[in-house]
Amino acid sequence: MSQNDGSPLKGFRPLGGEKQESSGAKERESRRATVTPTAAEPRAAATAFCPNCGEKLKRSANFCPECGAHLAETPAARPAQRSRDQYADNEPAVQHPPLVSAQAASDFWGSLTRGFKASTSGALGVLICFFLPWVTVACGQSSLSLNGADLASGFSFMGQPVEGGPALWLVLLAALGAIYLAYRFFSGDNSEQVKVLGPVGLGLVGLLAMYSRYDFFQELVGSRDAGFTVNFELGLWGTLLGLIAIVAGGALNKLE
Repeated sequence: MSQNDGSPLKGFRPLGGEKQESSGAKERESRRATVTPTAAEPRAAATAFCPNCGEKLKRSANFCPECGAHLAETPAARPAQRSRDQYADNEPAVQHPPLVSAQAASDFWGSLTRGFKASTSGALGVLICFFLPWVTVACGQSSLSLNGADLASGFSFMGQPVEGGPALWLVLLAALGAIYLAYRFFSGDNSEQVKVLGPVGLGLVGLLAMYSRYDFFQELVGSRDAGFTVNFELGLWGTLLGLIAIVAGGALNKLE
């Protein structure tokens, strides 16, 4: 034993041991670098080892056989998708201008005369009230509410068809025409036809169209004696007042 303790081979290390250790350390460093690739590396390098557990994989593998990680969901496998999402988030939203700005509407209304303001307001009222209930008819458990469109196109009550009055559609056309005349005035047309004759004529056409159903309204009133309940609603009176306002607007334009 003493002979061995004094052997000149004591403490001797084989040549190349340090190189082997250095080589092993370099291999571990290389493996760690491969496990955590940078975003700039291609997808092939990212799939050489599992990013989750470090298991060596085939280039074409979609799942890690060791831990079951889905390689397509790893951050390194989706840099392009992230960049597209980031671009979509940073892209400014396209803003479309409104069809009619508040300033344009204010300029239009401010340029109208008192007569055109009256006729335009009446026309807008007609367009709304035409589709509101005009008449409500009830008999026992049966009831029916009718607006201007129903009276123009026809309807049925208690199984009996009632013929409509197509002339009532002229009420809508008169209201639209009054608004168009106001726009013509706003565009610079100050002729008497636009300011006076047009509104007065359109309003009278609408009133005559409603008068064409006068006999029908009389029948409704007479049906009260037979047990029917008949009420004339806001839509009818609003339409009449709107047409009168169109006529009055033309008269005001004549006086101004």
